[in-house]
Amino acid sequence: MTQMKLTGRFALLGLLAVVAATSIAAEKKGEKKKAKKPAEFKATCPVLGELAEKDALVMYRGKKLYFCCQSCPDIFNATPRVYTTAVHRQWFQTGEIAQVACPLKGHDLDDVLSVVVAVGGVKVKVCCPGCAKKLAALKGDKKVAAVFASLGKGFTLQSKCAVSGKPIDAAHVITFQKQKVWFCCPKCKKAFLANPKKFLAKLPQLKTKKKAKKK
Repeated sequence: MTQMKLTGRFALLGLLAVVAATSIAAEKKGEKKKAKKPAEFKATCPVLGELAEKDALVMYRGKKLYFCCQSCPDIFNATPRVYTTAVHRQWFQTGEIAQVACPLKGHDLDDVLSVVVAVGGVKVKVCCPGCAKKLAALKGDKKVAAVFASLGKGFTLQSKCAVSGKPIDAAHVITFQKQKVWFCCPKCKKAFLANPKKFLAKLPQLKTKKKAKKK
């Protein structure tokens, strides 16, 4: 084998080694970008309004509810309806519920007219500057109650797509058994319609409807 052939072979091997190293470095860099820091836990105790703790937890209406101490759940259980607004606010903080429309008018939200407003330590959207002005005129508990006293207009108990388990997208919605059901994408919507019974257990709004009928 001539010296020229040996030189060419070594050069090729060197080039392949560089390409492989570059590819590995790129993959590692991509992994670092994909690795997201876990979201910082933040929840407001519905009883005392203090920062809640992860270990002071109870299940309420099928969803997680956090308190600032081990005594507050007992106080809450005595008169849970008194704390409805505070419960809804916390559920929004922790992602147990999702916003799908304006909480004041029930109108759809868009990227042009919608306005972000801070309410009770969280940020929500309203459909227009007019609604933002109405909220700005309210103070303290009245402002929080205007948004979170009822979930009917702006929020849903369904925070995840029943098919994929991913966060819902308000744009992908159907009406099923007189209740709105949201999905993360059109494909999941089709999968649900093909076999609804398979996914009904994952829809909290339908569970709530059945309980109301029993009562």
